[in-house]
Amino acid sequence: MSERGPDPIPMDGPDAESWSAFLEEAGAVADEYRDDGWDVIDVQPGDVTPVDVPDHERFGFSVLVPDSEYEAVESLVEDESVAFETSEVFYHTAGETVFVLAVELDETAETAVVIPLYYRRPRTRELVTTALENGELPVHVRRLSVDQWVTFAHDEPSLFVPDDGDANSDTSASDEAK
Repeated sequence: MSERGPDPIPMDGPDAESWSAFLEEAGAVADEYRDDGWDVIDVQPGDVTPVDVPDHERFGFSVLVPDSEYEAVESLVEDESVAFETSEVFYHTAGETVFVLAVELDETAETAVVIPLYYRRPRTRELVTTALENGELPVHVRRLSVDQWVTFAHDEPSLFVPDDGDANSDTSASDEAK
């Protein structure tokens, strides 16, 4: 549902080449769903901010997207005929940067929201620790105005965290979304 333009490079994010390559991978995953007949929103983050304050209303990953993509995601979430109950999570690492692709799914409606994000491990220790302790890791898709966002909650935060012993692995798993 979204058109791909120039890949924005997130503020304080990975290098341009790694981010562009990851967005291409995300686009390929979105295209696979489309080829299978699914309706897909493939968001293009302008920035990803880890919010590690446990009692903050946007604790988790805050993913900034263009207004048009936000409105499309919000419309799907508000549609009572669509229920995102499962997700697939893929990740790979490049040094201290972890690239994560969260694919929010409504298998009955064959609808998916593809959300690429990243984080740097040293800067997110508290976020990861709190999410693992609480058993929930929210991903908030938001527009530039900070007063509106859509949340996808993951009850298996460990799916977003690579094993420390395998820093360069590619992994995928499924999660039940709330």
